[in-house]
Amino acid sequence: MSTTAYSQDFTPEQRSKLANSDAQFNNPISKIDNRFTNDISLLNNRFRIDYQVKEVTMVFFREYGSAPIVLVQPDGAKLFQYTADGDKVTWFDSPTYDMINIKDPMPGPWQALGDVMSDSRIMVISNLSLVTNALPDELFSGEIIKMKSYLVNDGQPMTFAPFAEAIRLTVNLVSTNNPDENNFGSRTQTIAVFEDNGLGLDEKPKDGIFTGQFTLDVPDGEWQAQSKIETPMYSREKLDPTLRVYPSPIAFTLTRDPSELGDGMHFVTFSQTIKKFDPSSLLIDGEVRLPNGQSQAFSLNQQTMLAKRIAIDNVGPGVYRVKVMAYARTLSGRDVVINVPEYSFTIEPIVEVIPPPSPEELALAKIKLDEALQRQQAAEDQRILEKGLIINGIIFGLGVLVMLGVRLWLNVNAKKQLTPIITSKKGELDDQDLIIDEKITLKDRLISKIKGLLPNKQAA
Repeated sequence: MSTTAYSQDFTPEQRSKLANSDAQFNNPISKIDNRFTNDISLLNNRFRIDYQVKEVTMVFFREYGSAPIVLVQPDGAKLFQYTADGDKVTWFDSPTYDMINIKDPMPGPWQALGDVMSDSRIMVISNLSLVTNALPDELFSGEIIKMKSYLVNDGQPMTFAPFAEAIRLTVNLVSTNNPDENNFGSRTQTIAVFEDNGLGLDEKPKDGIFTGQFTLDVPDGEWQAQSKIETPMYSREKLDPTLRVYPSPIAFTLTRDPSELGDGMHFVTFSQTIKKFDPSSLLIDGEVRLPNGQSQAFSLNQQTMLAKRIAIDNVGPGVYRVKVMAYARTLSGRDVVINVPEYSFTIEPIVEVIPPPSPEELALAKIKLDEALQRQQAAEDQRILEKGLIINGIIFGLGVLVMLGVRLWLNVNAKKQLTPIITSKKGELDDQDLIIDEKITLKDRLISKIKGLLPNKQAA
């Protein structure tokens, strides 16, 4: 079994096979032999494998969520999903199908037991390939491309719709890593995943024609297209010849509102950065997002050689964003659609310019400034003086209170220590009463000195 992927244009013979290939042309009972058999109808879920078959890969489609099928060999032995050894038998099961690869299968009649779909086919994969319309040699960054493809098994189209669930078809871009190109060192980019579901650009669901749509959002430079087929058991890929991706071909030129009041119009002009298009074929369709949140849609569809330009209301300062799609025809006659990167510009608020003052105004301003400084200095001096007076008054008052307290304390102590005993038992003075207490020492002399320093009552 060999599986390849390649990219080419549909040939008339392939188109004819694609149109005529259908399950009704297959016999209800068929055998799997060395000749190509695209799919085999099941009669009571039975089929036959020829003795010449060395390896076969089959896909059985069943009801969603049902258990994996059971294969009954010609000798009656059964093959289960959980008994697959991965060497001779490889088995993959999903909620809707079983994919089984068998090496050296036993010749003779086989049977599949399970909830196999009533219109199911045994898909025998022998030489699977992917046929797509070739990518152009010249592409543009932001270009939107639609690709059609179909699967070919041993040269014939595979049109059984459920098989789309068992396979993944992709096209990648691989950088050539040319140091002179902008895409040097870029990672592989997946640009298309093919679907057969009738959505997007796919024209009809489950018709065997897979459609891929992508926007070429990659750096400009040299690339190679990589067609890839992936199944749960294996994947195959092939690199196509080198192609070139050019930068976005549309440039923006801004002319700001020239009015002094900012109540005019801004103008954006569109032009080609590379001469690859017929200028008269260039059509522009887009939208402008204004700083106030409003949007302005526009369409420039005049077929003319003149440059195309749009007028944008100047609604005030802020960021203006311009998003456009470009439609054109290349010089080689290929129609292209390009998603141009968003362009934005910022308008700053208008600042009124004040003329410089005259010498007379400067002199008058200096005089006023000096007067203001003098008044400020005088007020500061007055404030310092008032603060000093208040502080001095507080200190003086506290000093007076302290001196009065000390004087009162000294008087009380003096009375206690110096008052003589003037009476005795007989009412007369005794000599002993006149004896000076020898204990009056340094403390009493110190108190006497302090009294002498204090003002007398009259002075106070």
